[in-house]
Amino acid sequence: DDHPFMTAYAIYGLLEARAADIQVPYEPLRNGVTALARQLAETPTMVPELKAYGAYVLARAKAADVSPGEGGVELPALLDQLWGRRSDISPYGQAWLALALHATKDARAGEVVGMLASRAQTKGDLAWWTS
Repeated sequence: DDHPFMTAYAIYGLLEARAADIQVPYEPLRNGVTALARQLAETPTMVPELKAYGAYVLARAKAADVSPGEGGVELPALLDQLWGRRSDISPYGQAWLALALHATKDARAGEVVGMLASRAQTKGDLAWWTS
């Protein structure tokens, strides 16, 4: 069975390998990006944190000039959907959303970062987030 998290995680690893100048064949990478875009489109009830992680990986793929084939979610629409739910998403999801927006050079990333920073619990020089 395919799983959106594992698909996104594998693509992320391949993108990191490519960024480190390791040869990664284009077609398997593009096929993975296409599969992730379709999984995100076909699972409307997916938890927003997983959608945000998927959006980040799609944004990184786009920045690396790897575009999905037909039939998947459109990244701008996915980012807009997540933006609309930004207040309801856990800090984990907000962090992925901020990274996805930043990767697409979307100015809304700053607002999400501000929201995330305001949710930090602090004690002395330590900061953490609860789910």
